[in-house]
Order: sequence, then structure tokens, then C-alpha cells
Amino acid sequence: ALRAHVEKATLARRAEVVRRRTESLITFGAALVALCDEKSGEVPPKTRDALDAAMERVLEPLAEKMQRMLQDFDAETVRQFDKKVKPRLISGTADAAKGCLSTARTWSRPWTRSGGEGGLHWATYKACCRRSGAWRINMNEQLSSPILTSVSGAWEAVFVQDVGHNLRKLLRDIRAQVAVFHDALAPALLAAGLPDDGRVATVRQLLEAAGSTRAAAASERAGDAVRRHQKELSRSVAPTVQARMSPGYERGTAEGGTGSHARRVCIVEDHVSASSATMFDEAVAPILEAAAPLFRELRRTVAEVCADRTVEDLRDNYC
Repeated sequence: ALRAHVEKATLARRAEVVRRRTESLITFGAALVALCDEKSGEVPPKTRDALDAAMERVLEPLAEKMQRMLQDFDAETVRQFDKKVKPRLISGTADAAKGCLSTARTWSRPWTRSGGEGGLHWATYKACCRRSGAWRINMNEQLSSPILTSVSGAWEAVFVQDVGHNLRKLLRDIRAQVAVFHDALAPALLAAGLPDDGRVATVRQLLEAAGSTRAAAASERAGDAVRRHQKELSRSVAPTVQARMSPGYERGTAEGGTGSHARRVCIVEDHVSASSATMFDEAVAPILEAAAPLFRELRRTVAEVCADRTVEDLRDNYC
């Protein structure tokens, strides 16, 4: 079932890429035909200057509106993160600090061959310490588990649902503003002396088709970037805990001889207790610091793929 799902998702994604590229090729061909059309003759230089001036007058407000929409998108995504994810990270940090010693003590419960509720065999415990807490089990992930458990639902709500909703709204608003631009541009160009030969309508049709393809590409790229960064942020917690726990693991590994396991357990548990006040705050700090840059990068992606490119295409095709 999993294999079939992966194959189906891969084929669907491939079909979407092919469709988008085909639409781009069709749009390019139609634009080339329009450029070579006999109706698209040269206009007098004086009329050309008047047309360029009319174009810039109508285009300038569009560029400003797009920048404001991008800023609003950035601010809204940061607000959703601060509202839904940040409090859960903070509460998860408190839960991890409160329960970390109890978690560490489960590793040293009396071991039984039948499994039961026992902890780790002394040799397994030592092997985990020798490998910085990650071997048969991952001690670092278990210590940081309350953080990820607390924030898991909020991750989904913000990075998938809210960002997706805000992104779709942004792209709809951009396309709506471009439609307003086209509605205002046609009479302005005709008033400036452009012959009413259907050229403006043809160019508008081509640009709107290109805009739809560009919006889909922007949505896909932005979504991929968000999911990639979300995974990176989630995976950054345990390595930070591991770095803070390494001195305790190393000291525990160095113990040898009679009673070494009991001493090793005490060393690790004492280190967990001593580090709990700051260790998890340090693990969460990079996530809190990376949120704003992440959403700014998302905004830049949309701007580069969709907004800025749209303005450039409008200027190139009309001027």
C-alpha cells in the first residue's frame, strides 16, 4: 500500500510538472505568433513614448500593492507562528525539563531477560553512553520528546494549514490585482494613441495564462521550502540535547571496574538534572530564532517566482 501510494504521488507530481511546462511552451508559442502578427506593426516614436508613459503610470501602483501584500503575508505567517507554535515550544520545554530525570531513570531500571518493564542492560547502557546517547535507543530523542510531542499539532497547523491558506490567498490577491491592472491599462493605452486592433486583449490573454502557471510554480516551490525547513527545525532539537549531554556520557563511559555501572548511572542522571534548567531552552532557541528568517525566505520565493516576475513580464510585453 505504501509503495502504491508513493508511486501514485510521484506520477501525479510528474504529471503536474509536465502540464505546467506544456502550458508555458504553448504560451511562449502564442506570444511569438502575436509578435509576428501583421497587425503588430511599429507605432510612431512620439506615440511610443506616450504609450510607455501610460504603461508606467498604471504599472507603478501595481508594484507597490504587490510589495504591501508580500509584507502582509510575511507578518501574518509570523503572527500565526507566535500564536500557535511558540507557546507550545515553551510549554514543551518546561515539560521536558520537568520530566527528564524520570526519563533518565527508566534507562537504569533492573533489567530482565524477558523484557518486562526493565531498563537497559548495563552493557547496553554503557554502549549508548560511548556513542553519545544513541545506539540501541536514542537517549537524546527520549529526553527531548516532550518538546516535539507538545508542538507536533501546532507544526501541522502553522506550517501546512496556515501557510498554505495564506499562500493561496496571496496568489489569488496578486492575480486579482493583475486583472485590475489589465482593466485600467487598456483604456489608458488606447487614449495614448494605440490602435484598437485587438493587440491589448491578445497580450492580456497570454499574460494571464502565464500568470496562472507561475502562481502554481510559486505555490509548489514555497510549499517544498516550508516542509524542508520544518523538518530541519524539528530535527535540530535532539542534536542540541546530545551536545549538552556529551560530557556526562563521556564521564560515564570512562567508569570501569566493580560498581562502575552504578557510578555511570549516577553520573548521567546527575548531568541530566544539572543541565535540565538550560539544556532544553538552548535546544528550542534556534527554532524560535529561525522562524522569522524562514518566513522571509518564503516571501522572497513568492516574490522571485511570482510577483517580481509578473511585473517584469508586464513591462516586457507591453512596453
